[in-house]
Amino acid sequence: MKTFQVKMDENAKQSVTMEYDLGDDLEKAVKVHGKAAVFACYTQGATIKVQGACRGAMRKSTEPTDKGGKGREMTTKELRTFLASYSLESTTRKAADHMGNARKATVGMTAEQRAEQLAMLQAMVNTDNLVAEQEDLTRYDELELKGQSEDLSTEEQVFMDEFESAQAERDAEETDNT
Repeated sequence: MKTFQVKMDENAKQSVTMEYDLGDDLEKAVKVHGKAAVFACYTQGATIKVQGACRGAMRKSTEPTDKGGKGREMTTKELRTFLASYSLESTTRKAADHMGNARKATVGMTAEQRAEQLAMLQAMVNTDNLVAEQEDLTRYDELELKGQSEDLSTEEQVFMDEFESAQAERDAEETDNT
């Protein structure tokens, strides 16, 4: 069961928490709602996810080169190449051989140099993760407020659902680690 809040509009005093059976897995969803409805919802959600990935790639490409971007807009050919390697299983392109590239970059380094490089990379990852988490939390809070007064778009609702799911996973991990 999926739980959600329903409020007519921002002036409405009544806010109701409802449950709706979306099906616990694909088989149950098809049984409850039918193959056509499930496929239509999948297509709608997948389209939004692919559009978001394309927007993200296009935004990233315009970042300065020192931040990993190209400093210019992507060409149509570059965007098609990006999509050819994109998978709905993740929000990024299929992984490159980062480990192989890292091994090549450390050839000839002393153990001390490798440790220094690793510490620097870990600090960068931690900083990037904190910034991304804060941006997502800010967007979630803004959408939560917006959702109290007006309907959210499907893309906004998908973001909210994915954020809540990821938060639940982090909470479960923290519980497991204690």
